[in-house]
Amino acid sequence: IIPGAPVSSSSVAHAAHFGGYVAGFCAGVIGGRILVPTDCSRGLQASIVMISVFLVAFCVLWATLWPPRSIWSMDPWCWTRAIYAPNVTEFGLGFRCVQCWSLECVQRWSDIAEKIISPSMEQCDRFGMAFSEPI
Repeated sequence: IIPGAPVSSSSVAHAAHFGGYVAGFCAGVIGGRILVPTDCSRGLQASIVMISVFLVAFCVLWATLWPPRSIWSMDPWCWTRAIYAPNVTEFGLGFRCVQCWSLECVQRWSDIAEKIISPSMEQCDRFGMAFSEPI
């Protein structure tokens, strides 16, 4: 295995690559030297500056939301665990994933569970989502 190389195609964060592309493009247009300055090229540069300011402000504001959430899934949560709780009949005899955003929810599932692990989202897809705390 090559260090830094993704193990599978599902581990590649395409959104991060796209964000890097957009940031690099904006930085290049803003900081790059215009060889033949025209009104059109200056207007393009000014509009890219405004778009960049908007994108940075959006990212900063999004990062301040609590509990955290993704842009594609508006379900907030800050605690995801795979728990083994054979005494909960809906769970069956395997690990099932639980998502909480409040301390009360975390404490309740921590008290019930016999085993708790921190899964990846791929593992939660395999185990199945048993509970996601409503807002």
